[in-house]
Amino acid sequence: GLPNVVMEAASQALPIVATDFAGIPEFVRDGVEGLLVPPGDVAALAQALAALAEAPDRRAALGQAALARLTGAFSAAAGLDGIAARLRASAGLVP
Repeated sequence: GLPNVVMEAASQALPIVATDFAGIPEFVRDGVEGLLVPPGDVAALAQALAALAEAPDRRAALGQAALARLTGAFSAAAGLDGIAARLRASAGLVP
């Protein structure tokens, strides 16, 4: 699944550094909302953290993108809109 800590970081407009594993890539797109590294690759993790430590503008941009993804695609409203659209389609109603 998707760890809560990823969603919590996004809710605070923080960039995400995580492993490319399980449900994480469903939310975090590498270079868009954060940086993904291979599981168990300590050197890649250290490199990703160092890269963000040296780039405050990139950190801010990734954090804002993470917040936008959270509110736009993973919020309760987005989920309910998706369900409503599917129900309308199954009833033959045009959105």
